[in-house]
Amino acid sequence: MSADSKDVAAALATLVAHAPGATLTHDDGRDGGAHESITCEETAHVVSWPRGAFAEARERVMESMSTHLSGHKYAKAAKAKADLRALAEYEPHIVRSKYVDNMVFCTITGTRVKATEEAVVRHASGKKFTLAHATALKDKLAPKVEKDPVVEAQELEALKAEQKQREEANKAAKETREKARIEAKMKKREEKKRRRDEGGFDETMGCWVPPKSVIDSGDEEDDDDDSEDDDGSDDDGDDEDMGEDSGEDFDFDEDDASDEEDLIPTVVVPGSSKRAKMALAKKQ
Repeated sequence: MSADSKDVAAALATLVAHAPGATLTHDDGRDGGAHESITCEETAHVVSWPRGAFAEARERVMESMSTHLSGHKYAKAAKAKADLRALAEYEPHIVRSKYVDNMVFCTITGTRVKATEEAVVRHASGKKFTLAHATALKDKLAPKVEKDPVVEAQELEALKAEQKQREEANKAAKETREKARIEAKMKKREEKKRRRDEGGFDETMGCWVPPKSVIDSGDEEDDDDDSEDDDGSDDDGDDEDMGEDSGEDFDFDEDDASDEEDLIPTVVVPGSSKRAKMALAKKQ
């Protein structure tokens, strides 16, 4: 190992000691490059210098990378990395997303979740995950496979278009049925009016029905017959019998009348007899 390479290795060790957990890689430029570089894998931050001239660029490289490792961008990336390591215990149900950074994919529900332990715990405790997990165990379903978001968006658009087309077809069918119902109703009404005016076979009654004009003329004749019967002439002569004395004698007994009077209750006002005596005494 050359002296320059030893200096780079020592610098990397110093930087990692300053930021434990950081993943720093060295590209020595041997693949035809004119520069060497150190890259922070968490943030893709790169610091480079001319190949073989690390001694001259050491101070600048160390200062730039140290400042980066102490900044907000690296802290956020380091936390996300730590969360992903912590989420390893939820595998194989929760795995790292292949297409979206800082997201994990649930192989039970087929949804993406933010790559934080709080979000994963909340998702795994939800009703959707619980029911899907129970169904997967019962029916021995295969884990769901994550799809490319672009493909998912295309499938969603196709599903929306299919749903819209189905709704339009249902609406057209409903309008057609309503139009047919109205036409049938109008036709039935016209047929009823024609039968009323001209007569015809009534399917409900099962016979031929004459026109309404004929039925109304028959009703007028019945009314004329009724009016002739109401002129006071009666063959039975009941009215005359009611006006004449039948010749029967009724015995009227006074005792019967008294009995009827006894049956009538008499109401006596309290003190009335006393007042009557006093009034009689004044008159005398």
